[in-house]
Amino acid sequence: MAWIWSALVFVGSLGSPVPQDEQDPAPNTRESVTPEKPEGQEAADDPGEEKDVARAPEVVVTASRTPRASDQLPYRVTERSGDWIQTRRLARSLPEALQEETGIFVQKTGPGQISPFIRGFTGFHTLTLIDGIRLNNAVFRPGPNQYLATIDSFSVDRLEIVRGPASVQWGSDAVGGTLNAIVKERRDFPEGIHVFGRVFQRWASAEKSSTTRVETQGNFDEAIGYHLGMTYRTFGSIDGGQHVGEQSGTGYEEWAGDTKWRFVVNERLDWTFGFQQMTQSDVPRTHATVQGISWRGTTIGEDLRRDFDQERQLVYTQLEYENESDDTWLQRGTLSLSWQRQHEVERRDRSGGRFRRQGFTDRTLGAWLQLESPLAGGRLAYGGEIYLDQVDSFRRDFDSTGAASVAPRGPVADDGDYTLSGVFVQHEAEVAEGVHTTAGVRYSFARATADEVDPDPSDATFIPALADDYESVVWNARVLFDASEALRPYVGISTAFRAPNLSDLTRFDTARSGEVELGAPDLDPERFTSYEVGAHFRHRDTSASLAVFFTDVNNLIIRFPTGVTTTDGEPVVTLDNSGRGFVHGVEAAGDVPMGKDWRLFGNFTWLEGEVDQFIAPGVKDREPISRLMPTTGLVGLGWEHPDGNVHADFLAQFVGEADRLSERDKSDTERIPPGGTPGYTVLTLRGGVRVSENVSVFGAIENLANRDYRVHGSGINAPGTNVILGLDLTF
Repeated sequence: MAWIWSALVFVGSLGSPVPQDEQDPAPNTRESVTPEKPEGQEAADDPGEEKDVARAPEVVVTASRTPRASDQLPYRVTERSGDWIQTRRLARSLPEALQEETGIFVQKTGPGQISPFIRGFTGFHTLTLIDGIRLNNAVFRPGPNQYLATIDSFSVDRLEIVRGPASVQWGSDAVGGTLNAIVKERRDFPEGIHVFGRVFQRWASAEKSSTTRVETQGNFDEAIGYHLGMTYRTFGSIDGGQHVGEQSGTGYEEWAGDTKWRFVVNERLDWTFGFQQMTQSDVPRTHATVQGISWRGTTIGEDLRRDFDQERQLVYTQLEYENESDDTWLQRGTLSLSWQRQHEVERRDRSGGRFRRQGFTDRTLGAWLQLESPLAGGRLAYGGEIYLDQVDSFRRDFDSTGAASVAPRGPVADDGDYTLSGVFVQHEAEVAEGVHTTAGVRYSFARATADEVDPDPSDATFIPALADDYESVVWNARVLFDASEALRPYVGISTAFRAPNLSDLTRFDTARSGEVELGAPDLDPERFTSYEVGAHFRHRDTSASLAVFFTDVNNLIIRFPTGVTTTDGEPVVTLDNSGRGFVHGVEAAGDVPMGKDWRLFGNFTWLEGEVDQFIAPGVKDREPISRLMPTTGLVGLGWEHPDGNVHADFLAQFVGEADRLSERDKSDTERIPPGGTPGYTVLTLRGGVRVSENVSVFGAIENLANRDYRVHGSGINAPGTNVILGLDLTF
């Protein structure tokens, strides 16, 4: 770790005072980076004078690791502000804020176990970041997992969504897409002491939910800014559509707290400290229990109870240096140090008085350094990171008499360690007029070790202690063209990888409905190559985007049946690097003004994918990828009063039948109906009113027609007609 502390001292030494003529024109205000104005856009001479000007595109950092306007990137990128998620989208949780986005569908194993699929991939094939720090850890599971829901949506200032591979920028797991949750902080630093507060309340009828958020932020002169917040949520049993009614056993509660402090060292150097806590209690996996419902032929689970307690803590500090002078070798740098803890306990009560308690704790120490320098008429971003995971796990089984047997390990190996590190370099430049190139390369190294790997040392097959290394090199090459002031087409090739983690290598746990997965120590990294052609269009208040992509899949780790069953009669599966296949698709979105106060918006996604799968011991066949996103479209009409104090949106989302099923999908009878999940159309009305400078009210009626429907692969049905009411008070 010596290089980290050396870098810390070095970056801090760069923060010497600058000459007066190089200082910011408004040194008492520290704001987020704003995009450059598109050519032809002029500022209004009089703030009250109406000007027909373009709306500035959002600025994002995740796609290139440098601040760039989204329509100046050779990627499909979306930025959603925290206020939009909370008061315009009115999302119940952070993952549910994504369910109307292009190229994404949001599967719900349970109400608190929600996983987005991005371009056909989910689980540990998508990467989640918090202020650039990996949420993904060594025990992330394949397929849908619930960990995005451990980020409180009220802690998020903005959410950046990058579709497609980003392994050069962020390393392992960034295959289908990358989500970066940028955390709220104080941005303005006027002279004096300033304190502001907010109270937010949200109620929803069909969810039977209540959310309370209290937060405050302020600053002490021009030196210190802070943000603190706490959120408490309760969820009752969800009411389905007109024929489903109440879905028992789907309620739980959670609370979260967050704080972020920014210390202004000088005009070029800031120091940030952040902390997050999320606690979820009794989060149910209802479909696996007798409280599940049979919907269109699905089966009901046999467990009497199956739920999770989850906790996550994140503590981090970051140094940020910025100097936009053209004659300096270092224009921007960030050093990040973090510690994160993910703790999970599963409680599973079975028939005959038997029950199980198992879980794990993953503690992750992380550090990364990113630097940016001018080079060859462009900008070079380079750096590296290291994450060190330490995993403990446990399992206790109780028989009908209450007698306990203690296993040597839990769902993953006990006393396990996992190291993930890498170095990268990426160059962006305008190589000719209107031709912008992005090219980069990354080298990654991972190492996994564990002592207690064998879940049953008394069996005939002994699994020895684990110790193995994995290496990978990935690259990208993308080109963006300024075809006109409004149109920017792009092409690109990106490679991605995912290193086997402790879940792949050592898991012994339920894999999906009715199966038990046994880890495989001898695995190699998965590899992906994605080809993409797309375009951004933006003219005044009209915007549109289109992307066509093809992702080639190699060395995919897939499950295969062993022919062995457990004492409970559940089939045992294990893993192998024998999956080859592809995913390709089309994504389109647009937003068009319709007169002075109205706008028409919408999106469309079509996806196709196949991969090799074992359908029987020793028998492999090419099948659709599991939980393939059905064809989906959305059309909406929005209205906003000229003064911006009243707005309303009416939208319809159309989802086709999900009948392209793998054998794995067909066997998941608790979640997927025979023949596939029926299509549906959902109508939604949303709106809000700013009553005064400090008071806003908002509301929505979701699923206006009270339809019975289920998102493909989910274990519960969506809420029926759901009335949402909210109140936002600031002071």
